[in-house]
Amino acid sequence: VQGDEVCDSDSVDCSTLGDYKSGTEAPCLSNCSGYNTSECIKINHAPVLSDASVTPKYGAIDENYLYKVTYTDVDGDQPSRVELHILNPKGEEVFFFDNLMSCDKGDPVKGLSCSLDHFFGRNSNTGSYSYYFIAGDGHHNIVEYHCKDIPSRAPNCEGPTVTS
Repeated sequence: VQGDEVCDSDSVDCSTLGDYKSGTEAPCLSNCSGYNTSECIKINHAPVLSDASVTPKYGAIDENYLYKVTYTDVDGDQPSRVELHILNPKGEEVFFFDNLMSCDKGDPVKGLSCSLDHFFGRNSNTGSYSYYFIAGDGHHNIVEYHCKDIPSRAPNCEGPTVTS
């Protein structure tokens, strides 16, 4: 559907350009912020996670391990959640941290570093652990990041290797 929309008392042509779509998938031009009329709806992109790491890669069970990931969102949406999931050497999820990761303040378009310190503890297994992240931008866009450019639930990020 092409036509005009009213935004901030201005009529905006909804037919030619921009990061908007109409019911016919035709691109739209809009100066509106946020979501627009049913004739022209702003597209919200999912965030992107990258540059995952854990340090140290090898260490003792009583050490702290720092997990990091970079959160980027082209729409400028701050993270609504960043989760860390840690799997034991058998591949079983043993630690799940929902909204405990802290992210830098700043511009999500440029990327925010998110991190969490984790201590395994004496009751944990030794061996090679793995991990992955889940993040959301508050607009029903949820992404998983497994450190590989292959589909979701793929092999996870590797590390650390924990010894007694």
